[in-house]
Amino acid sequence: MLNKRNIAYFCAATLALSLVGVADADASTARRNSLQNNRLMLDREDVFAFPQLATQYANMVGFDYAAGAEQGNALLIMGDERLAYGVSMHRGNLFASEMYPSGPGNVLGGPNSPFGGALATFDARSGNIVDVFAGFDMGGGLLGGRLVLGNGGASINPANEAVDDQSAGEFYTVLQVGYSTTGHLAIDTALNLNFSTMSVDVGDETPLSGTHIGVGLDTRGIYEMRGQMDFGFVGGLAFQNTGVDRDVAGTTTSSGEMAFAIQAGAGPVWQIDSKRAAPVEGETTAAVSEGLGTTIAAYGILGYEMTSTDPDDSQDNDGSGTYGVLLPGVQLAADIELFDWLYFRSGAQYRWAIAGNSSETTDGDDTSSLRGPGATPAGYGDGFGWSTGLGVKVGDFTFDGTLANSFVLNGPNFIGGGSGFLTTASAEYTW
Repeated sequence: MLNKRNIAYFCAATLALSLVGVADADASTARRNSLQNNRLMLDREDVFAFPQLATQYANMVGFDYAAGAEQGNALLIMGDERLAYGVSMHRGNLFASEMYPSGPGNVLGGPNSPFGGALATFDARSGNIVDVFAGFDMGGGLLGGRLVLGNGGASINPANEAVDDQSAGEFYTVLQVGYSTTGHLAIDTALNLNFSTMSVDVGDETPLSGTHIGVGLDTRGIYEMRGQMDFGFVGGLAFQNTGVDRDVAGTTTSSGEMAFAIQAGAGPVWQIDSKRAAPVEGETTAAVSEGLGTTIAAYGILGYEMTSTDPDDSQDNDGSGTYGVLLPGVQLAADIELFDWLYFRSGAQYRWAIAGNSSETTDGDDTSSLRGPGATPAGYGDGFGWSTGLGVKVGDFTFDGTLANSFVLNGPNFIGGGSGFLTTASAEYTW
């Protein structure tokens, strides 16, 4: 006969699985998403920023679900605490630092290829051929790497020899190398190198071609202090350069865009073990919960980002640029253990920024600037945002869901549809 706890497990899991909504969302794991992408809250998603952490999540299978049938990811990690390796099926956000900006952007919708637009005209798209990673325990620290290879293209070959053949293609690769120290001061670092090349060919001509190069450096550290509070910090920088050549009637026009961003933050992390059970007779302390406990993380952020664009390197006074200064940003998240099988999660993010842009003219530079929460048009955006979610843990199985904001505020809409219950969901099993 089912006991009350098993009935609660069943009801919670059934409700979560059956009410996943269709609200727009394309973020990370549902747990990290519920915590407003707080990077001091450790999560299995960290293996994409620091592949050496695969040893911390060995023997796990995970699934992430978003709004559409082609929005999601599947992850398998095998091995043990000394050597672990894994494969990911549909992870995006390949051409940006995993730690900058604070939100991961397009992750579950596939790779954010810099030249996807060129392939779209041929009804083609690029995608990952392979996405593999591994982590090794070197004794004094963890060493790891990740390799991504992707390709996409199309070709049109008419039978009529008087009509030129046409083709378009993109190839990209991402290489990450990471190292982590262990002990009271655990520091994760990773170098991210990404490269992409694209070309469109018509007969013997190449009217469109491009090259993208990116470099990123990410870091996170947690210093164990006495008591329940630790001290954590995060940081990242990213540099990207994209060049495109267009050939029209034998005349080649070259354009380029350069982008640079840096961000760093620090703050406290509380690891709180739940002790709700009544003390055993004769003892003065309560029994410790079998759950994961409660974690609260908060940190302030400073950042800077800029872009510089030249639409035609043969022309003068046609360049433009943008900048944004984050002064400051704040991340706050709590993963609260309600029962040893049920967790409530919530996160909030605030960013106050100074932003602006400039455009070259024959008379000089035209400039504009803004300041305030999520200042636009230059960058950062999302001055304030919040998220909530629930997690259910039954033995080695975990199901997490990010609640739709409208559901939290307005409740369910049982007749006529509505905004849905969850925006993203994740499931994982460990053995």
